[in-house]
Order: sequence, then C-alpha cells, then structure tokens
Amino acid sequence: MSPSNVVPLGDPAPADTRAIPRCHLSVDQKLAVGRWLLKVKAQLPHGHFGPWVEKQPRLSRGMALRCMALARAYQTQQAA
Repeated sequence: MSPSNVVPLGDPAPADTRAIPRCHLSVDQKLAVGRWLLKVKAQLPHGHFGPWVEKQPRLSRGMALRCMALARAYQTQQAA
C-alpha cells in the first residue's frame, strides 16, 4: 500500500490527552509516548501508522521509533 492509497484517519486518542512537549523528554515521558504509540499502531490498519505519525505535530518519525523501541524494551525487561 503506497501513501497515496492511504485513507486519512482521525486521531484515535483525544488530542488534549496526548500533548507532546516541545522540550527534551525525560525517559518516563518517552516511555509513556512509546506505549501510547504502540497502542495507536495496533488500532490502525496496516500501512496507516507512518502517514498518521507524519501528520502529528511535534512528533517526528525518528522520535516515534525511538519511543516505541524504548517501550518494547521496557516490556521485554518487565516480562523477564
């Protein structure tokens, strides 16, 4: 599925509960953002998450990937 075929979807979470600050994020904030992004990604159809991230203010693709990786690593560590 190419980005031109992706149907725009609304924000699955209320915007007022997910304000990402413009400053550097603490590890706890990155972990919270990563958990939220993993939940959002699970709700969206295949191929829609990347375009959705690009439309989010104050959230780059790189930041999203780093926060999700941190959340996954934390989940793995907690499971062990």
